[in-house]
Amino acid sequence: MVQDGDVPSSGGSLRLAFPAGIGDERRDRLTSSASPFPKETGCPLGAKVSNGGGNIPADVQHGTFAPCTPLCRTLQYADMTTHEGTIETVARRIGIITLILAGIGLLVLHALPTPQLHATTGAHIPYQPVNFLSEFVRTDYAPLMIACFFLLALGAMATAVTLRRLRREAILVAIAGIALGLLGVFPTDLSDLTTDRFTCGSADRVEPCTVTGLIHNPLSTMVFLPLLLTALSVCARSFKEPHWRGIAYLAVGCGVVAVGGIVGATFYLQSLGWEGRWWTGLMQRSLVFPALLWMGGLLIVTKNLPLRGTGMTDL
Repeated sequence: MVQDGDVPSSGGSLRLAFPAGIGDERRDRLTSSASPFPKETGCPLGAKVSNGGGNIPADVQHGTFAPCTPLCRTLQYADMTTHEGTIETVARRIGIITLILAGIGLLVLHALPTPQLHATTGAHIPYQPVNFLSEFVRTDYAPLMIACFFLLALGAMATAVTLRRLRREAILVAIAGIALGLLGVFPTDLSDLTTDRFTCGSADRVEPCTVTGLIHNPLSTMVFLPLLLTALSVCARSFKEPHWRGIAYLAVGCGVVAVGGIVGATFYLQSLGWEGRWWTGLMQRSLVFPALLWMGGLLIVTKNLPLRGTGMTDL
């Protein structure tokens, strides 16, 4: 005859079956722990542990703990993996949703009537495709563009959580997420599109440079460079770990699209007789949308990758 006791765990509860002779106080002491398998001691003696129908027999002699058996360790591992897998699943869902919303927001910005850029000098200038995406914050559509920055930042941070077992890649994506959040906090100055030179202080600028604008300018590099390094790292990883090859192929495909977009934008500006700066909003868009596609694909494909093992560890 046995008496049962429930032991809580992060995945639910485990049933402990105790011999009939064991006292209530002793049984309560064994089942009061937050985990039935203490990290340093292991499984309780005098108990049969059942989880999903599998039992672990134990010698009923004392109310102490014996070294954890292999099956105990398996149950510990399964319980921990379930908890960590839940974190990554939630992060993946948040990332997919926020990236989709950010993509929709960017498409809406381009579908709306052409806005006017509001310079600090009081001038109103029509927004053109050569203007940068961040310059939407200097129009009447500023709230939508700022929302897109924060959605992209949240999506990047969620992606970093999903990749947290790949420390190098997770850190790089997190840097990009932080930079995207800061882009939403520090609005840009209106760009001088007439030249590639640094023109702060020039009298013929559209508007004077500001501190927030000077902070904003390098942040876009802190978005694209970490994402590029992440893609290259995944491609390098795929040579040793075949299950990353799908992500690597997607990275290569998005890279080809980005390069093709930049080349096409260059020829388009040359056909217009463009004589201004080389890097414009058209080139920037050629990177933004492939990067969005790759991050979304990264979140979707990693759903089927193993949560543990050498393929998901970066020591």
